[in-house]
Amino acid sequence: MFIPVHTDAPLYHRPIGTVGLIFANIAAFVATSGGEQTQGWLLTFDNGLHPAEWIPSAFLHFGVVHLIGNMVFLWAFGLLIEGKLGLLRFLALYFSLCILDGLLAQTLMLFSLHGGGAGGASGVLFGMMVICLLWAPRNSFDVVWLYRLGPLVRGGAAEMSVISLAMFYLGLNFLYAWMKGFSMSSEVLHLIGAAAGLPVGLLCLRYRWVDCEGWDLLTLWKKDLLQPGAGSLWGWKGKTSAEVDRPVRTVKQSDFRRQLRKIERQIDEGQAEAALAGFCSLPSDWRSQIEQPVPRIRKLIDAASKAGQWKEAAELIESNYLPLQPGDETRARLMLAGILVRHLHRPRSALRQLEAISGLTDESLLQKIRAAAQAQIDEGVVEVSLTDAVQSEFRPIRKPAMH
Repeated sequence: MFIPVHTDAPLYHRPIGTVGLIFANIAAFVATSGGEQTQGWLLTFDNGLHPAEWIPSAFLHFGVVHLIGNMVFLWAFGLLIEGKLGLLRFLALYFSLCILDGLLAQTLMLFSLHGGGAGGASGVLFGMMVICLLWAPRNSFDVVWLYRLGPLVRGGAAEMSVISLAMFYLGLNFLYAWMKGFSMSSEVLHLIGAAAGLPVGLLCLRYRWVDCEGWDLLTLWKKDLLQPGAGSLWGWKGKTSAEVDRPVRTVKQSDFRRQLRKIERQIDEGQAEAALAGFCSLPSDWRSQIEQPVPRIRKLIDAASKAGQWKEAAELIESNYLPLQPGDETRARLMLAGILVRHLHRPRSALRQLEAISGLTDESLLQKIRAAAQAQIDEGVVEVSLTDAVQSEFRPIRKPAMH
């Protein structure tokens, strides 16, 4: 068997919810005297639907081995999923899986002649495993592997791709369930949990509740990157093997993207000055990725002008606003030319902006700015590159990569 203990997937949140759920399972184990007291906790079969049992049954474990085994898998899968979702969304996903898993299991057992019941987090964990498969198939788990052949027990450590681990356990449980005629068993309950995880994982991708940065299963499938020979996607390797091609967390994939979303929220909430500071610290290639750029860039320009941050205002107009308004740039170029002359003392650059304007209706304003620019030129004003001036004050924020 393979026991996952860690992952190399990009993680952006601490596993607070995962650790909390582990302690909650331990507390439930104590409360039920190690699974001996099942009243109110057991998921009962052949007795209708009982929604009150769907969540508690996922916290009921029968013995220490059952508990520890499930908690190890909860740690590994929770690390990956909560690392992408954050605390609240992860907890919402986890309890949604509890409810859906309990609903499916009890619904299927309505047509069975067998009674009894079930408990444990295994169904939910299989749902989480399927979600890991959907969200990060090319990432890897650090696994401890064990096998027993008679009296001989062997083990070791290795790296195993998420898709390989998921297919191993899904295939193994399907085989055992088939051998038992798909009668109600642990293997069938595990497959029911996996079936519950599939729509939950797909919905998160569909509505962009999770950002997999293009490394999710559906995107890779479209790009034809799921072939057996693509890197070590389907393989596993020992610790001494060479590194494989897989997504790793980089500054651009995490900090800049998160900062950009924060800036968008600040603009929408009227915190334009705070948003301006963050926006100016972004690299230029990331500034162009802001959503709804025209109204938001306008608000940033207004904030910079009111604060007297003329270099930033000019940079915003020249590099971010003008490219968005190729057919309606007169007002923006006039404003930029005025800033270049009055506040940045760059008369020649101002004249170049005026020369680019076609069909100007306000000739008096044009002549006023042109005269001011020419006067500065006659006085021998020396220009400094706007880009150099801005970059000398603002540097991209770079944080150390986290794994």
